[in-house]
Amino acid sequence: MPSDVIEGIVLPVNERHSLKIGVKIGGVWREDSITNVDRPMFCKESQTADELPELFDGARVSITGRVMRANEKDQSFGLQYKGHVLTCKPEEGKQLATFKHGLISTSSNKIYQGDVNVEGVVERVTVDGREKTRPRLFVSSVVPTGVEGVEIKQDDFTDALT
Repeated sequence: MPSDVIEGIVLPVNERHSLKIGVKIGGVWREDSITNVDRPMFCKESQTADELPELFDGARVSITGRVMRANEKDQSFGLQYKGHVLTCKPEEGKQLATFKHGLISTSSNKIYQGDVNVEGVVERVTVDGREKTRPRLFVSSVVPTGVEGVEIKQDDFTDALT
C-alpha cells in the first residue's frame, strides 16, 4: 500500500483509540494492534509531534519569525519559526487587515519579509480531542522587529494583502 494510505488509516490512533489489524496467512488469522506508541512508525506527521513542545495547546506565546505568505481569502498568514511554517489566524473578532502594519513593509508597499514578533494563543488539539502535530496560532498582535529581510513585490504573491 502507498504510505499516504497507511498514514491516513493510522492517523486517528491516539491515547484513547487503537487500531486492530489482521492478515490471513495459510488460513490462519494473525492480528495485531497499533497504539499511540506505534503510530510514529506509520505517520510521518506524528514523527514531528514532539517538535516545538513550547507551543502547547492553550499557551499564550510571543514568538519571533518571518512572514512567508499571506492569504486574505483564508484570513491567514504563514510564519516561519524554527524551521517550520506555522499557520496564523487573527483571534476572534479581528480581520487579517488588522495586522497589515506587521505584514506589509512600509517601504514601497511590499510584502513584509522581515522578522516580526507575533503574540497569540496556540491551538494544538482538534475539536474532537485529537492532538495536532502542527500548531496553529490565533494572533492578537503582529509587530515588526525592525529587521528587514528580503522583500518580495506584492505582485509576486497571488493572495497578497492590499
